[in-house]
Amino acid sequence: MVTKLSDTGDGGYCPPASVYVVVVNWNGWAQTLACLESLYRLRTPGARVIVCDNGSTDDSARRIVDWASGRLDVLPERGPLRRLSHPPTPKPLPHRVVSASPDAAGQDGAHRDQAWDRATDATAEPLTLIVAEANRGFGAGCNLGIRYALARGDCDALWLLNNDTLVDPDALDALLLRLAEPGLAMCGSTLLHQDAPHRIQCQAGARFYRLASLSRFIGKDRARHRALPAARVERQLDHLYGASMLVTRAFIEQAGLLPEDYFLYYEEMDWTLRGGVQWRLGYAQHSLVYHRKGASAGTGTRRRGRDARARYRLAHSRLRFTRIHRPRLLPVIQCLLLLEALACTLRRRWPQVRALLRALRETAPPARRERCGREITTNDAKENRRAQT
Repeated sequence: MVTKLSDTGDGGYCPPASVYVVVVNWNGWAQTLACLESLYRLRTPGARVIVCDNGSTDDSARRIVDWASGRLDVLPERGPLRRLSHPPTPKPLPHRVVSASPDAAGQDGAHRDQAWDRATDATAEPLTLIVAEANRGFGAGCNLGIRYALARGDCDALWLLNNDTLVDPDALDALLLRLAEPGLAMCGSTLLHQDAPHRIQCQAGARFYRLASLSRFIGKDRARHRALPAARVERQLDHLYGASMLVTRAFIEQAGLLPEDYFLYYEEMDWTLRGGVQWRLGYAQHSLVYHRKGASAGTGTRRRGRDARARYRLAHSRLRFTRIHRPRLLPVIQCLLLLEALACTLRRRWPQVRALLRALRETAPPARRERCGREITTNDAKENRRAQT
């Protein structure tokens, strides 16, 4: 059992006046509802949940509203994790549905939409559903919830959480307790595999290898009883894993919102770099979050099409990140991706080959695109639309 914030007894820490949990949903309402069931078992008082529906086409918004109204139940998990989402929490659950208009979701952060303003001025409900018209990526989906929470004025911290997770009742308490240390900007959890809860998926986040522009999860695939000590994890930690990270309002006000031009992957590393070296990253080892990796992004199976989409998005974001932060290493990363494409060719994995070559082509310098006979496209929104197909 994790020590409660109210039981610390040191009198030197006042917990945040208001904590918001931001969950992004994209065509995954069943997983989102299971996640919500676990969130409403948190022992942290006053935490409010914002679900951002990222342009789903599977009627997710209606099903989430039906669940909150008590018209739809969640099929409980089987096995040891059943306790996290069953029995159902009492319904109906007070909720609000907000439409994310282009003005309300603008990059400048201005909230000129009257319906949006009325929603942020009203009393906060335990559940707010923000419905976006299109899927503009993970960062943009999270930013809808972040903007909404910050606009309310009472938000001191935000917990960004994947919808394909189940959380332990003490998970948020443990994060807040660790974040109480001065100088910490973000804090991560212990991520465990949902289908193998005794094995670690990730301890807080990853170590970033700059020469290859690749990250490796800390504690990956270790047995839970052999987890790395928290101090050792924090020494290695370069960025948190976006599946579960608690972020302070002060950090967001300095670093800005999550970058939206990656669509998927590398947002966390970019965000950390923009925050500056004065902020430290924390690890709450007793914050347990059970994650079904890849499910929220639609890449959690071994189907060739989905694997190719994940490979494209990873390569595309890897090249974009390198161009922004390590431009001198761009030729090295391009060569590594060409070698990866060659390896896929030898294995006759043609969808993966096409995905890698597409990422290389779309992130090539404009002059090179002209030589290749392609139209020069600098519109990030167009590239994001392509990434969804």
